Amino acid sequence: MKPYRWAMVLVILGLGAWLSHQVLQSRFLNSYPRTPVPAEGKTAPLTQRGLTVYVSPLERQLFMLNYFAIVLFPVGLAWAGAIYMNEQFRNEK
Repeated sequence: MKPYRWAMVLVILGLGAWLSHQVLQSRFLNSYPRTPVPAEGKTAPLTQRGLTVYVSPLERQLFMLNYFAIVLFPVGLAWAGAIYMNEQFRNEK
């Protein structure tokens, strides 16, 4: 697979992660408890947009993993841009 295609895969994955992050964030802010609920396992605080909601430790890890996935978008975009600029530089010679 060509490097340009790998860069586009990173851009698409990153964009998908960003969209899923927005959906998760709105879900957390609207439906999760604002105080700890140990009976349901919702004891890990998660602060978003100035509000603190309580989620399970696994949900918190998944939410934090989503931040890592969002990094794929600018990395893929920068990689695609570097490949494009390299191609343009080669064509000028």
